[in-house]
Amino acid sequence: MKVLENGIIQIEAGDPYISDDELYEDGKHSMTDEEWKAYCKQLDESQGFDVGEFPNVFHYGLIRPISFKGDDKDLIYFTNLGIAHYNEKEVACLKLVEILKANTQPCSPYIFYITFEAEDASTGERGTYQTKEPCVFFVQAFKISS
Repeated sequence: MKVLENGIIQIEAGDPYISDDELYEDGKHSMTDEEWKAYCKQLDESQGFDVGEFPNVFHYGLIRPISFKGDDKDLIYFTNLGIAHYNEKEVACLKLVEILKANTQPCSPYIFYITFEAEDASTGERGTYQTKEPCVFFVQAFKISS
């Protein structure tokens, strides 16, 4: 721990004077260097769509898996928004079959990373797609496999 010229106290990783849990007593800790490297590797490889859980870690803005039921109205809404964008952009006729997994990132607003299966109504072909939904003003969706 050191006090900066402007009077702000800076706590550094591994600081022996204070632990994360001393501040909040919630059993959570800041990411270790190893956890951060693993997270960054997953993020780089999947662009946020395939990031594992880091239990007992607090770090604002982490992308995390979320559990959901098949009838989660928000996820269905955001997925269909991505499908509508894809259909318009690619001149396709996709229809949602199933949401396979979802991650979320708490920021302003929340960002959802959704992997889903869709069927092209004109061909009957099914594929796996992903959509990233920060809000209704910016939507993207893309196919990842047939």
